[in-house]
Amino acid sequence: SLSECFLRTTMACDLKALNHELSTKSYIVGFQPTHADLRVLKTIQGDASAFPHVMRWMNHILSFSPAEQASWPREEAPAATATAPAKAAEDDLDLFGESETAEEKEAREEREFEARAKAAQARIDARKAAAGKVPEVQKSMLVLDVKPWDDETDLKEMERRILEIQMPGLTWGKAEAKEIAYGMKKLCIGCVIEDDRVSTDLLEERVTAIEDLVQSMDIASFNKL
Repeated sequence: SLSECFLRTTMACDLKALNHELSTKSYIVGFQPTHADLRVLKTIQGDASAFPHVMRWMNHILSFSPAEQASWPREEAPAATATAPAKAAEDDLDLFGESETAEEKEAREEREFEARAKAAQARIDARKAAAGKVPEVQKSMLVLDVKPWDDETDLKEMERRILEIQMPGLTWGKAEAKEIAYGMKKLCIGCVIEDDRVSTDLLEERVTAIEDLVQSMDIASFNKL
């Protein structure tokens, strides 16, 4: 079976084949975690994020502590049959050279396993951090030019009425009267808005609604914070 192939080989695991194998099962052998799962896990190389069933299985196996993993039953790999193709024997060859001793090979596999376990845990932690991260609030700073109907309009009253406009995401700043021409003045007033909560159209609608004092409103400057 495909599970037997995974257990026999010492080569890098075929992630596509393993993903297909794990699409209908939770463990490499049987219905509980065994050392077979750990042996196959050690053969996985590279990024497995494109294989959802492999990632599910890896995250589940890595969620157990080393002490828990050590207590799992040992499921020995089935012996290769006499009718197995020659390639199966080739798969059992030492890919790292005949000079590597069994102890060196075991130590190398342990280091590689620990590195992959740390990388998988880092991805899990990153996903958790991203899920709990508060999105950054986008803000803009505006200066509004508010023009009165004539030079007899009370700009102080206009300022007071405008500053009474309140909505979530709007913060008013400093207001200042500036001359336009022939003694006519306009009110320049600053504000900060949260882009997702306050639009310039809504702001203009609320300001020009003070129609007994306000003739028009223009945006003199608009800067992202």
